[in-house]
Amino acid sequence: MTLPLLPQNLIMEGFESIKRMYRENELLSLGDNGGQFNQLFDYYRSTWLQGVNADMLSVNDTVWRTNNVLEVSHQHLLLHMGNRHHPEPWIFLKGLITYSRGILIDYTVVTDGEQIREPQRQV
Repeated sequence: MTLPLLPQNLIMEGFESIKRMYRENELLSLGDNGGQFNQLFDYYRSTWLQGVNADMLSVNDTVWRTNNVLEVSHQHLLLHMGNRHHPEPWIFLKGLITYSRGILIDYTVVTDGEQIREPQRQV
């Protein structure tokens, strides 16, 4: 769900809108699977909307969104493996080693007080 993109004060309203849309448009076509979606909604509410750190769910107006950082990291790792999604073990290990060396170099640069990336533009 894209609820974390909403401002914190609108997340519950967005969640209720999604549930309402589901009930109005999809319930008839899902048949027996409708119960599974109700379980999904219950899980999402108890884990993400009412669970620990629920107040941190919104990434609205934040520069760094964790998924984006992880996606970039995974893309860099994939590049080190020759853009192969299921590389042979030796290619995987070689890619992992070169990727790890790059991270260690970045760490050394940062601990020396230098910047390793250009600052992100504020949109």
